[in-house]
Amino acid sequence: MTSLSSEQIFSLLQQLSSELSHKEVQEAALIEQIESLERELRDRKAILDRFAIVSETDTRGVITYANSKFCEVSGYSVEELVGKPHNIIRHPDMPKEAFKHLWDTIKAGKIWQGEVKNRRKDGSAYWVLATVGPLLDSEGFPYRYISMRIDITALKELEAQLQHEKSVLEKEYQENLLVASLFQKALLPPLQEGRISGFPLPHEIYLPEEGNQLLGTVVGFEVRSGFLVFLMLESLSKGPSGAILATLLLQEFRHLVRTSEIYSPERIAEALDKRLTAMIPSSFSSAAKLKAILVTLDLRRKRLAYLSLGVEGFWVRDEEIHKLKHFPFYLGEGMMNSAVESTLLLSPGERVLFSTGLPPVDSSISISQLLTTMRQNKHPFFWVESD
Repeated sequence: MTSLSSEQIFSLLQQLSSELSHKEVQEAALIEQIESLERELRDRKAILDRFAIVSETDTRGVITYANSKFCEVSGYSVEELVGKPHNIIRHPDMPKEAFKHLWDTIKAGKIWQGEVKNRRKDGSAYWVLATVGPLLDSEGFPYRYISMRIDITALKELEAQLQHEKSVLEKEYQENLLVASLFQKALLPPLQEGRISGFPLPHEIYLPEEGNQLLGTVVGFEVRSGFLVFLMLESLSKGPSGAILATLLLQEFRHLVRTSEIYSPERIAEALDKRLTAMIPSSFSSAAKLKAILVTLDLRRKRLAYLSLGVEGFWVRDEEIHKLKHFPFYLGEGMMNSAVESTLLLSPGERVLFSTGLPPVDSSISISQLLTTMRQNKHPFFWVESD
């Protein structure tokens, strides 16, 4: 055995002391790192516990862990929850099929998410948005399940309140719609099988109607001093406001013809346009615009003057269909000084047809085929025949 000199022993002791010091530094750094991770874990858990309801169960669904938020929301203590099946908080309103789908999903190693209605210890209900997933072993089989849930009770209560208010508003809307429909029909000329009572010439009017809904297209006529003046209006705004506006403007038309004895379509259109733009603010863009057809027939001279605003019209002679001139703007746009009426001289038996919307037509289609197509497509129209 070789003996070590005092110098060698001293050198070995220095080396050992250096290694021990290095180990102590490493250990201190490791302890600090562990403490930092533990603090971070505690902070993360504290934040999570303030936000989410967390629980863990074994593969049978028995609770093995419940956080403070779970206890707070459910009303149970940790001791009352741990060791109990998770269905301790199941609400009877939840269908069994929902939980079957949940278990089928997590047993397959997948994550399930959905809204669940639960029951507190005192019997009251609360809602959660739940995310449930498995922890898998090395072979991919679940050995524990973790559930994280967010309390959405306030949101569900607000949803129920909004649904109730929606139902109330819907009922009020339908009642108001019925009243407005009765009001509108009381102001419109009575229609019977496509005819207006008292109209002096053969004619047909088709206005699609559904139940108690307001008529989107309205018609009216006046006969004064040998002139028949006819008006068809359709608001670009669908619904009650547009239909009522068209009805009110129709009353303005009647008043205008009866009191001012104005029969010219372009002069009537100009007056109605001024009335409309004065009545409705310009910010109500489409709500104050209407398609319009104005027709004046001199019953003695058989001369027809017409003005079509945003509306196509057709002139029928010997079953041939000819397009009438129309302008690509509407009542309410303030452009009536650009609209000029056109005139036609009618022979006995000739028919003029107008509509606020027509299907594509060609010269080969007959008038009867055209009318059938328009009825099927629910296009409003009217035609008048010279006697």
